Amino acid sequence: MVGKCSVRNCGIAGLDATADNPLRGQGQFAHALLTWMKNSGVEMHTGIQLNGSAFWVVHRSQAYGPFDYEWSPDFRGVEFQYQGQKFGEYCSADEIYADLKDFALPQRVYEVASISIATILKSIMDGVPENDRAETLAQQLTEMGFPQFATIEMAEHHG
Repeated sequence: MVGKCSVRNCGIAGLDATADNPLRGQGQFAHALLTWMKNSGVEMHTGIQLNGSAFWVVHRSQAYGPFDYEWSPDFRGVEFQYQGQKFGEYCSADEIYADLKDFALPQRVYEVASISIATILKSIMDGVPENDRAETLAQQLTEMGFPQFATIEMAEHHG
């Protein structure tokens, strides 16, 4: 959960990964999804897979994720997560912290993931309907110089 945000406490220093990862199995979902796509004749070398609030960055046919976010209890901040581990926070337009270096991701993945999570969060705050977020994300990725990642696949989800 995101606590009260200030310049001093919004960093990610001192976070510990827990042995009981609440998102265990999400990697299997991405693998199964990519396997299904391949078996169905769909070839996705790069792009974004959206499933509810979570997304995966597909780079060179490898899925990285899930990237996700969680609102603070007072809805004043948002915690950014990669595979269930915090990597940053949004407190306000002037207080945004993110650091994915500990995950040793390819540079393109963290660039695309950063653009994606920021775009998704802005879309939510601007009231963009969930069904329109993929188009908004594709436009932003293209404008930011990553048109090869502008292929957005939305998985059906329940809940």
